[in-house]
Amino acid sequence: MKLFNKILIITCLMLGVCLADDFNVTLTNFRSVQNDLVDLEVVQTRVDQLLGTITVNGSWPDISYESSNGSSNVDSSRRGEWQPLRHAENFLMMSITFVNSNSSAPGNSSDDLLAKTLLAFDFWMSSNLTAPDNYTEYRALSSLVAGALLLQENLNQSRIDLLNSTLSEMNVSDDANRTLSNQMFVNEFILVKSLFLSDNASLSTYFNQTWQLVHISNSTLDGIKVDGTFYFNGQLIHNGNVGARFATDVLKAMVIANGTSFVATNETMDVWSNFMLNGSQWMAFYNGNNSYWNPQVVQYLITRKDGTKFSIPTDLLLKSPVHSSEFKDWVDYLTGDSNSTDSSESDDDDDSQEDQDKRRMNRQYWFGDYMVHSRGNYSVSLKFHSSRTFNTECYLGDGLPTTKMSDGSFFLQNIGSTYSDSVYPLFNWDLIPGVTTDMALNKTSVANMTCDESVRHKGLSDFAGSVSDGEYGAAAFNLMTNHSAVTGKKSWFFFEEHIVLLGFNISRSGNNNNNSTVVTAIDQRMADGDIFTSGSDSRLDGNQTEFSNITWFHHDRVGVYFPKSPASNSLNIHIGVENKTGRWEDIGSSSGNVTGQLFTAYQTHPNQSSEYQMIVIPDVDVQEFNSTVDGLSESIIILNTDDIQAVAHFQLNLVQAVFWRANASLNITMVNHNFKLSPSSPCIVQVKFLKVENDRSNSIAISISDPTQKLSNITMASCVQLTGPNATYDPNTKGSTIVFTLPSGDFSGSTLTQIYTIGGDGGSTTGNPTTGNPTTTSSTTNSPFTTGSQTTSSNPTTGNPTTGNPTTNSPFTTGSQTTSSNPTTGTPTTTEGSTTCPDGAYTDNNGAKVTTTVDVTTTSSSIIVTPSLTIIFLVIMSGYIL
Repeated sequence: MKLFNKILIITCLMLGVCLADDFNVTLTNFRSVQNDLVDLEVVQTRVDQLLGTITVNGSWPDISYESSNGSSNVDSSRRGEWQPLRHAENFLMMSITFVNSNSSAPGNSSDDLLAKTLLAFDFWMSSNLTAPDNYTEYRALSSLVAGALLLQENLNQSRIDLLNSTLSEMNVSDDANRTLSNQMFVNEFILVKSLFLSDNASLSTYFNQTWQLVHISNSTLDGIKVDGTFYFNGQLIHNGNVGARFATDVLKAMVIANGTSFVATNETMDVWSNFMLNGSQWMAFYNGNNSYWNPQVVQYLITRKDGTKFSIPTDLLLKSPVHSSEFKDWVDYLTGDSNSTDSSESDDDDDSQEDQDKRRMNRQYWFGDYMVHSRGNYSVSLKFHSSRTFNTECYLGDGLPTTKMSDGSFFLQNIGSTYSDSVYPLFNWDLIPGVTTDMALNKTSVANMTCDESVRHKGLSDFAGSVSDGEYGAAAFNLMTNHSAVTGKKSWFFFEEHIVLLGFNISRSGNNNNNSTVVTAIDQRMADGDIFTSGSDSRLDGNQTEFSNITWFHHDRVGVYFPKSPASNSLNIHIGVENKTGRWEDIGSSSGNVTGQLFTAYQTHPNQSSEYQMIVIPDVDVQEFNSTVDGLSESIIILNTDDIQAVAHFQLNLVQAVFWRANASLNITMVNHNFKLSPSSPCIVQVKFLKVENDRSNSIAISISDPTQKLSNITMASCVQLTGPNATYDPNTKGSTIVFTLPSGDFSGSTLTQIYTIGGDGGSTTGNPTTGNPTTTSSTTNSPFTTGSQTTSSNPTTGNPTTGNPTTNSPFTTGSQTTSSNPTTGTPTTTEGSTTCPDGAYTDNNGAKVTTTVDVTTTSSSIIVTPSLTIIFLVIMSGYIL
């Protein structure tokens, strides 16, 4: 017993030492990390201004301190915030500047800085300022106390006692209904309070409450999602807004806890780092000078000056305690230190190619109705919305004109582009790049708009989603919104240097008045360089011009090619540059004027049954683009119908298809194989031929997803013998049937990829390569980001889909009328009673052209790609060749 008591006493003594060491290390880390949270050069410039304007009593003349209840001193320049917040922030910036100055020499300018900094502190402590709510007060005091912690050695005892008294009287109560954003404000206040009062218990509370926020949140709740998006204020991507502040606060806590017993668990750090590296990392880009968030992930901040600038401190990212090399690569990209930011580097340079490969990916965000496609020299972000997600939001005057931001917005940024958020005061918000909508001739002023459900609402269709194998991807969006009478089927197909945009059945319902025009916006950005079009050897003069016969245009190293359209659908492209002046206050809460040249390009449509087809080539000069265009028709085949939108990319041995209707059939001839795909339910599919040698391949990877996020499985019929997961072959019909057991729960809508052998043994199942390979049929894994989906292990005899089942045992045994087309003319002919896959029609053709027989009762279409590059693309139901 005596021995036990001795051990207990020693343990208690050691624990006391540990607690003291923890506190001292935490305080040292806190002081050090303040420099990582700011740009010291920017802060120094701002402090120089503050020193020149501070009054003799320690206040600033541009801040209103009058109201004691917060009612009359809100800051109109900062979304209605309490103006004295800026006083506390000014004090913190001055404190940071002082501790970084050379204050050792008597009479140094830092003496004046310290005196005026303390003057600002004294003004606050003597003014009895009352914030309009607790959270605003927490925010203000967090800045004030952080500055005091930096200046602690320079504070006399009376100042320390006064602040001690103020903090001791402030207790934070628990509140189960507190929003995530407000909880972050509370946590920050608890941190600085505990450090100033030397309160170990409160310090432990701060870390515990911070780590508790780092988890995969369920369903529609705010926070981190399994796909890497960050929800806030409903089903909205906030990675570049509140999510950025969340990421910063958590990383700051990790850095402060380094070397103490407060460190986060490995699971917590894994969730945070995967959210950052698989989510937020791909939602930002570097333009050659600065780094920015993709416009769709900042929400209402897009209408605020500097609102899209990347807002997570890069110096702090470099201190991540986990995955340090990956975070360094990210920071190198964001700051331009990576060779991948220089498109002029030779492909033969090993380092340059390695950097290019690090930025090469396609990423699907099924929670956010969002997709990012990145290569070393460009980045594309795509945003749509559905009945599951909101289109946008506004907040105290910001975000009002962004209603159409999720109607298929498509932002392409070349590395080294001229992107700047100063473009937004000049923007035509009906022409957000990528959207299809009605462009109003008489626009509603933001001054006459209110922040209500007329701006923010969910979509009207559940068919919105994407498929991705981590390298390539496709997305589709059934355009149906509360804010526009325009509907249509929109899809996007992402390849290497080609991106295909398709729209079909673009129509406007209701009264077709003359006050608006149906348009698809192609591009809108600051003009940079010349504009060229096909059919002309000279550049455009810049004026807005309507073209009806061009096949391409080029501007700012982006080329857009228009494949030949049906004669019944005229092509009206508007291209030009306008000298404009805009005001930030016309779109949000910031102020100031912007003048510049705005480039716009858009296509106008008739009110009913219109379509569009475009191939976008990023980061290409006009000479290279012009020479590339001639070969596009031999390498990229486009199918654009009401039931199927599909693209075959011959160079990549890849086919991507959006099936809008159950049992629609797509016939494909590629790499000496002919096969038909017919899914039992609407879905998005990608088929990639693997290990192609000498124009032969014996295996394919099929990636599939359910845009509605409602199905448990999909049955795919194919007129070719396939061996692999849940595939059965019927020698009588000479067709295979595959049952795809789709991801469920939080993974609904994600991609399932399965490998099949053509006519042989083998095959395998993988999850979405963008997030790793699953090992079980459960979506619960060691890391929430190790899988984007689930594996398939169901018995094909029991894995029947819940909806869209074929009406017969085999979809190939229909006994219905079929259509056979002559590929040399595209003229369809009909035959009766085809009940099986035709002999030889879906086997190797040894390079010969193949005439396929397809079932038109379920709307069938054909893509035929022959090894000789003689490409015949047949739209059976319409009877014409593109």
